[in-house]
Amino acid sequence: MKEKLKNMFGILFIIIYVYLLDELGAPLFAEIFNYFIKKITFNSIFLDIFNEYLLYTIPAILIFISLMFLKKNRYMFSKFNLKNNKIIVGLLIGFLMNFVCVLVAYLHNDIVLNFHQFNLLLFIFSFISVAIQSASEEIICRLFLYEKLQSKIKNSIVVILITSIFFSLLHLGNDGITILSLISIFGMGLVTALMVYYSGNIWGAIAVHTSWNFTQNIIFGLPNSGFPAIYSIFKVTDSHNSFAYNSVFGVESSYVALLVIMLTILIIYLMNKKNRKLKEDENE
Repeated sequence: MKEKLKNMFGILFIIIYVYLLDELGAPLFAEIFNYFIKKITFNSIFLDIFNEYLLYTIPAILIFISLMFLKKNRYMFSKFNLKNNKIIVGLLIGFLMNFVCVLVAYLHNDIVLNFHQFNLLLFIFSFISVAIQSASEEIICRLFLYEKLQSKIKNSIVVILITSIFFSLLHLGNDGITILSLISIFGMGLVTALMVYYSGNIWGAIAVHTSWNFTQNIIFGLPNSGFPAIYSIFKVTDSHNSFAYNSVFGVESSYVALLVIMLTILIIYLMNKKNRKLKEDENE
């Protein structure tokens, strides 16, 4: 009984620790950064992109440092191995999911898209920024939290569910958040968690996450989880809410996105079930 209670408190501590690290650490650093930036007259779209994407990588950097210097955490580096990495597959999955959502919204006349601009330097910088930001969230949720919980909870399905719920809760403060968008974000958490579960590394999850965010925000100029695009190739000149689109939150807060996410989860499961079935670990 004491052992179970100790284990439960350990699980709660890990979840609260990671949540506070992300929710307090990142905004604090952002406030400090913005305080000094305001004293500089130089203004650039590159700084805006940095501020939107790269400032919130601080918690992940701190976690990454702990992987390097704390011996008990070093085993997590194995998740960065390139064997069976699924990077290209992940990029394709994220793009196709988004493309379908945007196409439905466009054909339903929920959004009007017009070509805005293409700047190669901004395009590359934006991709790198989105990739680093996406990787940070994956390191927090699908590496550190996932592995820590896995050491205490032997049932992989439970771990996947908890990390996906945690991932959705990290977005509670975003503009325009709704129950539907929270469910969609939870679903995206399942998609990336399954990528980690089946591949044995984190690269596929990072790729899906990067492509999902980049396609929405940088290619099509849609809000990404409530954050408007700073730079984009296309621009939304008119929009209205429907089953396929939300003007504030974007396609993530739509029934179309939820359906696409559910189908993606099913496809990932069916494609991998012969290699590794979701079940409780034998050593439970």
